[in-house]
Amino acid sequence: MSDEDDSPRLYLMLPAGLAPADAAKRLGDALSGGDIACVFAPTSHLDEDAARALVKACLPLCEDAGAALLVSDPALKSAGCDGVHLDLRNAEPAKALVAAAKLLKPKFILGAGGLRNRHSAMEAGECDVDYVMFGEPAPDGFVPPLAQTLERVEWWTEIFNVPCVAYSASLADIAELAAASPEFIAVRDVVWQHEQGAAAGVREALQAIASSRARAEASR
Repeated sequence: MSDEDDSPRLYLMLPAGLAPADAAKRLGDALSGGDIACVFAPTSHLDEDAARALVKACLPLCEDAGAALLVSDPALKSAGCDGVHLDLRNAEPAKALVAAAKLLKPKFILGAGGLRNRHSAMEAGECDVDYVMFGEPAPDGFVPPLAQTLERVEWWTEIFNVPCVAYSASLADIAELAAASPEFIAVRDVVWQHEQGAAAGVREALQAIASSRARAEASR
């Protein structure tokens, strides 16, 4: 049994449309719940001034917690964020990622999401990205079924070396996704809509990851 903890880390997605002060308050609550590797603050719906205000509000909290702060737009790299998560649903993955990499690499993180199929994922993986994400919500709120996300994560982690993020739409799904060995589990609504608050949502998500690891260790 290895002493090294290779469990997935938590990747927290902020809801879209939050005012900077509200985002900071809610993020502070979530970060108090436990270890979070990365925070994604969606900015594609904001003008540049509003997006920079959101980064300014969230960045100190992320720095204090040791979490990377990612946004939607490469143009915001000067705002102090750590990198960018690109939604590639309506883009040519290779073209969009090559352009973003020219602006961001090697200093900033570049992640790829909204990958329509295996081919799009493989294209992204060849473009110097730091991770690919599977299963995250579409702009209209649609989330792929667990079985689809799980199949994609298992396929990716068995073949490719580029890190993988698996989005979990519920606390109940986290352990199963974690067992597929992604490097990160992404969460959103399970934290922000938790009846006991965001900190409790983070704690339960981390407990689900830990439970999955414990089962894996016991089966070795």
